[in-house]
Amino acid sequence: MAEPQSAEAVLLVDDEPHILKLVGQRLAGAGYQVLTASDGAQGLRLARDAHPAVILLDLSMPALDGLQVLDRLKREPETRDISVIMLTASGTESQITDAIERGALCYLTKPFQPRELLAEVALAAQRHAAAHTRPLIDEAS
Repeated sequence: MAEPQSAEAVLLVDDEPHILKLVGQRLAGAGYQVLTASDGAQGLRLARDAHPAVILLDLSMPALDGLQVLDRLKREPETRDISVIMLTASGTESQITDAIERGALCYLTKPFQPRELLAEVALAAQRHAAAHTRPLIDEAS
């Protein structure tokens, strides 16, 4: 799997401390800058302030759930282009469809395969980088 070319930031939003630690260690080991938030409101603030390349977002959290966070991220101009991957224990067909329709790039369920998670994060980070690369202007035109 390709290593990130620079320390792209990945924001992990989950209310389970062991998930923050486990996934955070995996991402850091793969060369990502890891930011963590233990609830949706904190995740939104960090997304606005740090503008990470990728957000890994849990669905079930107190106060502000993952779909509410996703809706707000995709509504706001400064965060709508951040790639969001749902990473949650709940994965019914309707939940997956709903999240994708609201703007999630993909949906992974816990327990997850670390290689699959890292591959999806790498793809999402590449997508984010491509969206932020300005085309070279042909000076001859």
